[in-house]
Amino acid sequence: MLLTIEIPTYRTIVTFRVCSSEKNLLKWNNKLSCHKDLTIDFNGRTFPPYIDINGFNSIDVIVLKDKLTHGLVSHEVTHVVSYLLRDSLNIHLTENSEEAYAYLIEYLVQCIYIGLRDREVTIKCADELTIKE
Repeated sequence: MLLTIEIPTYRTIVTFRVCSSEKNLLKWNNKLSCHKDLTIDFNGRTFPPYIDINGFNSIDVIVLKDKLTHGLVSHEVTHVVSYLLRDSLNIHLTENSEEAYAYLIEYLVQCIYIGLRDREVTIKCADELTIKE
């Protein structure tokens, strides 16, 4: 399942792909990445931006449907926003730019949740909280 989100202000397209299996996730990872993985050790991945054939900034995200949680959505959206604002537009997170980051995170999360709801995809609550060190 694919969601395409346009961010007109920044001439950017975000593709958010929900993969139905680990095999499908691995296939998309290897198609989008220059590093070919043989096994899956992640539930989602955001790839660095590139310029598409129409001149738009494009950012691809893949997530595993069975592992789709609110935390995973927010995690990947944070990568998208960082890639776009910090890396592509040279807008680093500071007190002055914080609202731009916050509004873009809000916009992307809303677009993803509406798209998933419209396609009747359920987002799970995490069974447990883990903090990676």
